[in-house]
Amino acid sequence: VNHDVATVDEQTPLAEVTDALILSPFKRVIVIDDERRVKGIISDVDVLARMQEDMRPSLLTWLTGRSRNRQKRPVTASLRAHLPKAQVAADIMNREVVTVLETASVQETIERMIATRRKILPVVRTQGQLVGIVGRSDLLRVLIEDNQQHDQ
Repeated sequence: VNHDVATVDEQTPLAEVTDALILSPFKRVIVIDDERRVKGIISDVDVLARMQEDMRPSLLTWLTGRSRNRQKRPVTASLRAHLPKAQVAADIMNREVVTVLETASVQETIERMIATRRKILPVVRTQGQLVGIVGRSDLLRVLIEDNQQHDQ
């Protein structure tokens, strides 16, 4: 479980959401409330869908270049100019978030990921508070490590 996960609240302006997305290795931002309960999730695709048509290729190129170079830069003024002004996280977040409990086994987590066709899952406590995030590569790493231990 990755505990360093990008989070915002429902009233976070879209420009700040975009900054958080650019810095997130998962290209996802989890929307939480004051008690850290998961309310929604926003992906880079969600933001791109809201961008003006003429700006999409530039942001996509920038996001791709950032992930390759691991540069951590906030959204520039030119990119901010193309973001819808009045929008906040609640306007674009996906409210149908698939989560997994922190007590779930690796196998249960894999099955949930496959069944729901998700690349990442927010990990939550039984009351719904965000603990972290788990991705397919995390699960693959655990399986490989377990397999190597059994071979020894």
